[in-house]
Amino acid sequence: MEIIELWKINAMVLAHMFKKDLTFRTHPVMVEYGLSDLNGVYIFTLSQGPCTLKSLSDRLNVDKANTTRAIAQMKAKNVVDDNKESDKSRKFEVFLTDIGKEIAQKLIKIYDAAYKEYFRGLSDEDIATMIGIMHRIALNIDPNIAPYLESDEMLCSLKK
Repeated sequence: MEIIELWKINAMVLAHMFKKDLTFRTHPVMVEYGLSDLNGVYIFTLSQGPCTLKSLSDRLNVDKANTTRAIAQMKAKNVVDDNKESDKSRKFEVFLTDIGKEIAQKLIKIYDAAYKEYFRGLSDEDIATMIGIMHRIALNIDPNIAPYLESDEMLCSLKK
């Protein structure tokens, strides 16, 4: 079997396993706050700082309409807010409220525990190499993702 064929099979299985496992682990938190499992990725991303709807959509590589809908649902539950000057404002940023920050901290704790399990037995160098490869693949898929990826300099410092 060619290496590309092995990659196609393994990449799809691994991506599905990550998503399924993280959703399973975070589901109780999302239910506790009356949120969809899909909202978790928005909350985690916003935990890194405010974003415009466009930059949030670009960063997550999702349709802006889906982002708009998710943000509206979370705003109704006081998880996020925005700095709109008026209802007609087109340029604004979305940010986590105190409730959103509370949820984010719970999600981050779950993600940290999951990743420790996932990467058990891998060296820091193995993980840094994997991240570098994943970044190159992401850039092949969408060169516009570059601003949202950690720098190569950071990856090189991890290998030392």
